[in-house]
Amino acid sequence: MNFVSAEAAQQHSADEAISVGKPFPFFPINFRPDQRSKPLYMVKPFTDMDDHGNVIIERGQVVTFDGFMTALYEREINHIVPNAKLYLELEIAGNFRVGLYHRSQAGQVTEFATQKFLVEKGGPDSRTVRLDFDIIGAEARIGRWYFSIEALDFYSTAQSAVTNGEALQHQMYRMAWNAMDGAANPLRDVILKRACWGIYDAALQEIRPCFVICTFKREEQLAANIDRLVSALAPHCPGYGIVVVDNAGTVQNRPEWPDNVRLIAQRNVGGAGGFGRGIFEALEGGTYTHIVMLDDDADVEPTAITRLINLFRLSRDPDVFIGGAQLDVYNPVLLADGGAHWVPDRFERPFARLPPTDLGELEAKDALMRNHNLNFNGWWLFGGHVDGFRKFGMPLPCFVHLDDVDYGVRLSMRGGQVLSVPGIAVWHEPYYAKPEGWFAYYNIRNELIRLSCHTEILYALLLGDDFATRQAAVEKRIRSQMRRVTRLLLRRFRGFSDIYHYGSAMLLAIAIEDFLKGPDILERTDAADLHARVMKVYKEFSVNHTFSTRLPVGVIPTPPGTSDKFIVPWVSGTNRGRSLLTRAYNLYQQASHNGNITLRAKRPSPMQILSARKRQMTVFNSRNDINWRDIRAGRDWAYYDPQKIGYHIFSNDPSLYHQARTRLARALRQFQKEIVVVQPQWAARYDTLTSEPFWRELVRTFDI
Repeated sequence: MNFVSAEAAQQHSADEAISVGKPFPFFPINFRPDQRSKPLYMVKPFTDMDDHGNVIIERGQVVTFDGFMTALYEREINHIVPNAKLYLELEIAGNFRVGLYHRSQAGQVTEFATQKFLVEKGGPDSRTVRLDFDIIGAEARIGRWYFSIEALDFYSTAQSAVTNGEALQHQMYRMAWNAMDGAANPLRDVILKRACWGIYDAALQEIRPCFVICTFKREEQLAANIDRLVSALAPHCPGYGIVVVDNAGTVQNRPEWPDNVRLIAQRNVGGAGGFGRGIFEALEGGTYTHIVMLDDDADVEPTAITRLINLFRLSRDPDVFIGGAQLDVYNPVLLADGGAHWVPDRFERPFARLPPTDLGELEAKDALMRNHNLNFNGWWLFGGHVDGFRKFGMPLPCFVHLDDVDYGVRLSMRGGQVLSVPGIAVWHEPYYAKPEGWFAYYNIRNELIRLSCHTEILYALLLGDDFATRQAAVEKRIRSQMRRVTRLLLRRFRGFSDIYHYGSAMLLAIAIEDFLKGPDILERTDAADLHARVMKVYKEFSVNHTFSTRLPVGVIPTPPGTSDKFIVPWVSGTNRGRSLLTRAYNLYQQASHNGNITLRAKRPSPMQILSARKRQMTVFNSRNDINWRDIRAGRDWAYYDPQKIGYHIFSNDPSLYHQARTRLARALRQFQKEIVVVQPQWAARYDTLTSEPFWRELVRTFDI
């Protein structure tokens, strides 16, 4: 780690003083008294926080506030307000030294400013400290700002002044010391009461944000989030709105909610229908400046909302959309999703900004500083200017899943930009805690739709004026590319069948069939009726899945990756998939794992029931540990669910596999034959399906 002295860092300020104007505290810091969240706010060793969010720093202790929720990342801020003149403001009680630091992408740490502050007799107990700095948007320097606070021992500070030959300063310390009685003795802890990052000379826009929440039978979580939103929005944005689209029709208006909260009860048309209805109503109302989507089951704190709306005040570009990260609700320091770049013309090909990562680690915080061209931020917290929504269109009416992916990729290709700002986040159930289940239908169908539409848009943009003259060659390339998706669909099917998720496997085949029906599946098919059919099929083909608070009598819980003949070599995680034994076992799994087409009796013989081999069951500690290669072919398996306090058990069922595999084979043959016709149909109808006039007619069918 390279350090630069404070003198060198402040030379710029000495040569060219920062011109400051009206301050705007746009990025407040709220210290949550949550023990598990401390790594998001400070670096070890941690200190205590009281119930009011004040930080207690014991004398002699140094606390560094370099965390996801306390540091200020420059890249996104610089994009919104280039070369801004900023400041750090603190309200602190006690004797302390504050330091302001900058860490660049290269890991160079600059001590930009450091100052001491001592309590004076008769003076205020706490003081407000402001340290000015600016952003220079050079790629080599871009990074993050953070600060530290040291609680000073008054007498030690005076002795240090003597050691350094600072006679006059020591004399002042001694006079102050002698003048103080016991009650005013400053030998006490330092209390950090308030902290924020601010900006000078900001040209602020008046905003009236509308928060859209789509909900389905999550009344308690919804109510908690509405309360948090009201507390964050009411003091600063009196013209705000909260539109709750209730797909279940079960939410009741509460007397404590203001008139700004509007409930819309409708039929269950999924998250895409719910968010789309909310966006449409916000645009039709004509009184809002910004629209923000928020998941009903996401835990959000008011500070994140305040930061988001303040960035909207600062942003002058309606084509810029802003979102926040998704943190793991079960492990609040873990980043579940920080945004991604989806390749428009590739099937299920996203590049995540970061994989699931512990944000308390320095490597993760540094990785967030790197440039990453995002075109996706989930709709757990995401929004933009109403002019941007009018320009880039409405969501794809695809019921659930990938509506946010489609929107982000679309607006990025058409000139918009997605920013996922560190320090803005919600706590949400992560992907690993959600079995794909019936979502498999929508994931596959909607991804095929997205791919069909985005590929044509992308190629038209890449070729420009040459697109029309090269139409035949482009169509040939698209047809070839779509046909190659077949092997990826087959791989997805194997992923389901290898872990006995036969319901998901069958829905994958049905998703391909429905995609091949063309845009009519979205235009004329009732979404609620379609979903009822999806759920019916899923339940029929998931009868091999049971839940029990304990494992069945006589079951021998077997660790993943073991068998009665040999231990699979990749359990240790070394040379996975490389050795000859590993490759041979992979082939064995593919050949025999559900692959016995010859149907046998589903019920074992009496002697098989008594067999120790037959009684073995692979048991995973959690869903996140599941790996099909660690399940022996034909063996039942289970994983523990800490929420339900029991085991999800999956049994091998060759009959269900055979039915799903037969239907998939037929669907893939149809796909290869008809994709040439179907893909252009989706591309031709894409702009219509995402237009306001189409949605104006569509929402009329949503009402109960």
